[in-house]
Amino acid sequence: MARKRKVIIIEGHDKAGKSSIIEAIRPYLNYYTVKYFGRLNRKFKFFPDYLDALFCSGQDVLIFDRFFMSEMAYGSVCRGGKVKISGKEIRAMLLILRECFDVTYVSCVSRKSIEEIDYHDVVKEGQFDKLCSEYYNIAAMMEEQGFNVVDYDKIDWEVDAFAEKLAAEVLGL
Repeated sequence: MARKRKVIIIEGHDKAGKSSIIEAIRPYLNYYTVKYFGRLNRKFKFFPDYLDALFCSGQDVLIFDRFFMSEMAYGSVCRGGKVKISGKEIRAMLLILRECFDVTYVSCVSRKSIEEIDYHDVVKEGQFDKLCSEYYNIAAMMEEQGFNVVDYDKIDWEVDAFAEKLAAEVLGL
């Protein structure tokens, strides 16, 4: 049986530490691709473009700085439930991830308050806690689906120590 490619999906709100983790883990990787799915333009076709990102890279490790889960969280909170990827597409994507890849989901959610992290995102006042709750729910869903879930909070972890832990546990380095 062929070895499944490693996929690390790093999800969370702005200022949660996603980019810092990616920078800190780079020294542990030889061949990798980082795909950033932050602010997406209107031409982005969620399901086909995510599939393209998964299957059109020949690298050993794929790292996603956000993936379709952020659309679930932000769409639910910031656009009144108007998520741009359907439930059917989400279920298909989860099946593809489970069957074709060795996935680790890194959940970056800060326990700091919105004021403490100088948060200036698309989230309006009063939505930050709800957004964090959505990310906690998504992490729980990923765990229920059988994916390896790792939590990161800047309060608990210094980023280099977390990257070293991630490299050891997920990449076997």
